[in-house]
Amino acid sequence: MKRTFSINTLFKDAWKDYKANWTLFILIGIIFVLIGLVSKLGSSFNPYTHTFEQPLVTTVIGFLLQMFVGLGFIRFLLNMVDGKEYKVEDLFRGAESVAHFIYFVVVALLYGAFIAFGMVLLVVPGLVALVGFIFAQYLMAERKADIFESFQKSWMMTSGNRWKILWLMIVLALFNLLGVIALFVGLIITVPMSYIIYARLYRTLDGELATTPDEKNDIEVVEVLEGNQTA
Repeated sequence: MKRTFSINTLFKDAWKDYKANWTLFILIGIIFVLIGLVSKLGSSFNPYTHTFEQPLVTTVIGFLLQMFVGLGFIRFLLNMVDGKEYKVEDLFRGAESVAHFIYFVVVALLYGAFIAFGMVLLVVPGLVALVGFIFAQYLMAERKADIFESFQKSWMMTSGNRWKILWLMIVLALFNLLGVIALFVGLIITVPMSYIIYARLYRTLDGELATTPDEKNDIEVVEVLEGNQTA
């Protein structure tokens, strides 16, 4: 039986999470803004093209920093929705190894490439990729799955719910538009809530809490003991 979700419930739960942690999200937002400024370092105005040109080095460094913190942010959000301990420091310790980080970056780049390529073709394939592979980065961040497995699992998770997920994306786009209309101040609320909603959607459709091998062993021991008591 395919899992489904309620958009109304996602918003209600995300609002509760945001109210309980709004100061943390403001701090996280500041961190992301500062990282974004790294890519702007050394930029100069070209009077011939009337555009600002950014050095390739700072652009790449800024991108990698955003990816590094983005990986940690996903794990921060999942810890929050799972009721586990979460701290701002989680943003800087999401990657468990160099390979984990590299694979996460590759998945992010491929996700963007699939969407862009699909949009160039007939738009519809781009929307299919946008929805179907939406959780590939989450799977890589949480489970350190291989690249192909991340996309495959995301495709399976979204099966039967893709139209509903697309509608949720439209609703969130309009939700953030309200934040822009509110002199951009509203984005302080709408952007974090959007990320929380996607994290909760991921966990709802996945239905599996991340557990370490030790935790799994503990669960098995408890089940055995309970079975013996019942016998």
